[in-house]
Amino acid sequence: MAAARRTHVFDNALDWATPDAFTEDPHHRAGKWLIERGRYGASSDTVVSTGVDREAPELTFAPGLTGWHDVRVRLYHPARPEGYGVHVGTDKDRALRLLRPELTSEAFETLSLGPRDMTDAKVRIDASYRNCVLDSVEFAPCDPPKPMRPAESELCGILDFPCVVDDYRPLEQCAAECVRVHAEAGFTRLFWRAFGVCCEYPSKIGQTRTPEWDDNRRMCIGRLLEKYDVLRAATEEAHARNLEILGWMRINNEFSSPSGHFSATTPFHLAHRDMRQLTREGRRRPRLSFAYPEVREYLCGIGREILDRGVDGLLVDALRHPPMVMFDQPLVDGFVRETGQDPRKMCGDGTEEWLRYRATAFTSLLADLRAMMDSSGYGNMPIYVRAMPEPWRLLRDGCDVDAWMRAELVHTIVAESHLHPAHLDLGPLCDLISGRARLMVTVMSCSGVDAALAMARKAREQGAVGTAVYESDFAVTFPSCRDRLRELRWVGSDGG
Repeated sequence: MAAARRTHVFDNALDWATPDAFTEDPHHRAGKWLIERGRYGASSDTVVSTGVDREAPELTFAPGLTGWHDVRVRLYHPARPEGYGVHVGTDKDRALRLLRPELTSEAFETLSLGPRDMTDAKVRIDASYRNCVLDSVEFAPCDPPKPMRPAESELCGILDFPCVVDDYRPLEQCAAECVRVHAEAGFTRLFWRAFGVCCEYPSKIGQTRTPEWDDNRRMCIGRLLEKYDVLRAATEEAHARNLEILGWMRINNEFSSPSGHFSATTPFHLAHRDMRQLTREGRRRPRLSFAYPEVREYLCGIGREILDRGVDGLLVDALRHPPMVMFDQPLVDGFVRETGQDPRKMCGDGTEEWLRYRATAFTSLLADLRAMMDSSGYGNMPIYVRAMPEPWRLLRDGCDVDAWMRAELVHTIVAESHLHPAHLDLGPLCDLISGRARLMVTVMSCSGVDAALAMARKAREQGAVGTAVYESDFAVTFPSCRDRLRELRWVGSDGG
């Protein structure tokens, strides 16, 4: 009988790291891991810990193993472990990977990095910008990973990368590592946020996001952009992994706050104060109005810069934040000329005639983007639109889906609800699209995979061609979530 393969447990960091990495003095622990003895529940009586601001050094050791092993770290964390986690990898990995606790109760929790060939390999452990109480590192013998079987349902990640950039280390590899973990989790397409008032790449047209525009966060997309073109790096890695990647434009994201990266204080905003959305009472909002050709030309220029970085199309966001149009002056003036009616004096939302008229502003933006793509060598690339699933809400908020379909402007609609209900009635939207575009559905946003799978099955039954995960760059930092997301690739098939 073959001998059972044994899991190797290394539960005393003092045995495998240099002594000067540690201290037992809780009052002088800056730049050190703190040794804590007598911790009940630990594998041995000793754990080592560090905190967000302590700048403890990276721990490295060679376990002396051969062959493939599932690498696991056992951590302690309190209840509600926000800010806890650890970056782990081997010296064969191109970057460390964040493992984040999933249990919300106080626990010793074992988190899996996944299979690694440990022959002549060293383990690296880093807790930069994290709270970490490290108990042990385990190596469970396993078989080499098998190739993933082909997807039968599209699985897209909506990456709000600038919001979680500090989850990825080291700095020079964080964008590529984010793409790599998505590939391992089974995603087939990525929507990478490239624009949201500021440009999240080096731009000559718009305002490039800088640390000052990031509310002075210590680790932010602005600091990364001082080092390299994050969007281009992500695109190159996606193509190396046979993933499609689209540039995600959050085009209606201006807030009224006087500072921050969503503030209407870019040079273009300041130079075009009169080209903003207007309320019924005539108050100017911070958001640019698509009713002005100059605004559409500006956004098309940004779209062209994004495409020039090698992405495979554009995702235009009409979900964050509606409405896409209000009582903007060019539209009110035009409607009065054509109909003799002043929409500002109508009850409630106004007549359907007015709603369809004012929706021409956003439709014109899509048409201008399409024309720009056709004239600049990107005519074969798609425009996706992220939007709410209810046609009545869409039209009320400035989105005339039927007009998009008749003009053949949109390749795919990514339907999503902010509240993320367990079920979406896609029938009305499917009837409106009527086979003229594809439909995808966002089934997960910081929720469980089981609920996402159930929602995905219902969406496929109603005609959706695939599913999306919002803030997938956050979701993949939870090991078991990362390892189960690939099940969405087969929802609706015989195997899912």
